[in-house]
Amino acid sequence: MVLIDQKLMRNTLNYWRNERTIYKWIESQKNKHEREERPVSEFIPYCDVLLDVGCGSGRYVELVENKCNKYIGLDQSPILIDYCKSKYPKHEFIVGNATSIPLKDKSVSLCLCIGVLRHNTLDSVISIVEEMIRVSNMVIVEYLESDEPIISKIKEKGVLDWSFKRGMIEFLFSDNGFNKQDYILIDPYIDEFKECDRVVALFSSSNQPTK
Repeated sequence: MVLIDQKLMRNTLNYWRNERTIYKWIESQKNKHEREERPVSEFIPYCDVLLDVGCGSGRYVELVENKCNKYIGLDQSPILIDYCKSKYPKHEFIVGNATSIPLKDKSVSLCLCIGVLRHNTLDSVISIVEEMIRVSNMVIVEYLESDEPIISKIKEKGVLDWSFKRGMIEFLFSDNGFNKQDYILIDPYIDEFKECDRVVALFSSSNQPTK
């Protein structure tokens, strides 16, 4: 059992509700993740409708918009969604929680979920996985994994960041009929997680071709 401090979770939620800290975060992200964004974007297959779960400031929009016929960004922060709508007016952005995605069953071709799972409790992670496989037959998700879970906090934010016990995420998908078809490893980027694998994996329904 992994116990996550409730104060840490409150800090995490409050962080994404604060306009000042969000815009400070947006500025801090510029050019910061180029080493991860390029390999991740190259890993994404061409699809019809792509849902970016936890789209944040929209840093993947320009990297994936030529890989899909329609891009939809989803984030729980109205501030970030307004920012994305202003910056990328030709795309669709909706406010919503990944634990209850406001879309119909199997309404998107691919869910992309980067930098989301490791900032949520296990209960929320289970709900997020269930929601993504409800709305799509294909999911690309990023997560940290290690032999034993490691709970940390991003020092400049004071918010939750943690790795999962090796095999946990794969089990959550396989238990719902989704198999891991492919994966890549990218830079863990945080010293506390240097012994972890930072995985970007493609899961799809057992009866859904990936190409």
